[in-house]
Amino acid sequence: MFWFGKKKDNNIENTAAPNLAQDPTPITFTLMNNFDNDIEAPSWEQIQLYIGKMAEDAQEFVTLSVDRPVGKVSFVQAALDNMHDFDLEVGLGDGVNNKVMQKRADIAEVTKTLLEFYNTGDISDTKSFWRELKMLPAAIGIGALADWEKDNYETSPCEYLVAIGGGGACGVGASDKFSASVPILGYINLTTGQKCDVRSMMKFVPTKIEQEHRGYFDEFNKLTVYKIKALAPKYIENAEPWVNNEFRMSGLYALSMLSVNEPDEFLDGLILKYKAPVVIHTENYGEMTLDKDLGHFEGECDWLGEKAKLFLEVEDGQEDAGEALAHMDFFYKDLAERDKSMREFAAKELTELANEWQSSDCEIDEDGEPINYTELTEADFAQKISIDSMSMDSDGNFSVFYYDGDLFFGHSVVVEGDLENGLDSATMQR
Repeated sequence: MFWFGKKKDNNIENTAAPNLAQDPTPITFTLMNNFDNDIEAPSWEQIQLYIGKMAEDAQEFVTLSVDRPVGKVSFVQAALDNMHDFDLEVGLGDGVNNKVMQKRADIAEVTKTLLEFYNTGDISDTKSFWRELKMLPAAIGIGALADWEKDNYETSPCEYLVAIGGGGACGVGASDKFSASVPILGYINLTTGQKCDVRSMMKFVPTKIEQEHRGYFDEFNKLTVYKIKALAPKYIENAEPWVNNEFRMSGLYALSMLSVNEPDEFLDGLILKYKAPVVIHTENYGEMTLDKDLGHFEGECDWLGEKAKLFLEVEDGQEDAGEALAHMDFFYKDLAERDKSMREFAAKELTELANEWQSSDCEIDEDGEPINYTELTEADFAQKISIDSMSMDSDGNFSVFYYDGDLFFGHSVVVEGDLENGLDSATMQR
């Protein structure tokens, strides 16, 4: 416990302490964490200790709350979200009016925010906490069917249990017609009892602020069952056959989130099946393992004495690389000739650009010309690049990635084409 105005940190600026003449009552902070008992009236050194523990352990968190809010904020909480970022949250208001806002932060910002709250009882910049943590039930995105989707979905919502897949969300469209989608493994319509085990996508329209901050990536947890309210896709009369295909007709349009971590034998079984490894054994490339999130089998191949990563692309929801594997075997039979052709093709397309990059890193004379620079030839270019990886899909389209030999200061040289028509493009990719 301490009195405001007596522990102000000099590194925290523009943080006004409350008027002690009007309210001289001391307040008490409580430090909470995952493994130890709560600490009443902690020292800053104790808080720093748990910040350090949190940075090393993904199961640890730090919450600093105050018994009597003197400003907008009633607590500050942080937890490790991945190897580099933290979820940093503030509680605004108190009691039934409490609202939890969130943002991503690094360890320096986490420490600064907790110190500011500890020294002043408030946070000066709450507007940077743009994402509101949902108190269920809550809208998903705008929570309504967008005007431009009204021809594609039914208008009467149903409640569903839905199993979210393992891949990431994606967003498409212009800003005024932007939508996001997440992969789903299947669902149960709680109104009709219909069960679906077709892997598809669930669409929703993010709010403007979610779109701006790409918040739709964090809307759902992977491999988790949610209870939602959603719309089924419409069957579109007189449309091309692909419009009403199984993939589209097994999707949903999400409106609201009702609950999370709902147990269900059918959907839990789909998640367990998704988690089960899928491995194929190949003659030329050994074992290849399916990455279901990314939709390809991963392995390695001998590329003329060098190791190369190999990816065989599969269709959505499929676990068989048969066609892509057959195309890869056909490509691999003439690997030496194909590698030579791709190097020469890349050199023809990119040597001029490589010279621009290389000369830009040299000293220049008074006329703006590089000093002591010898131009690369196409032969130089072809010799300097070295194999990194290759991908092949079920239609015979391929992409070959070469290390650039520092021609573009560490970027990739990518050659693309297909088995029917040959090489199509060579580009430098960042």
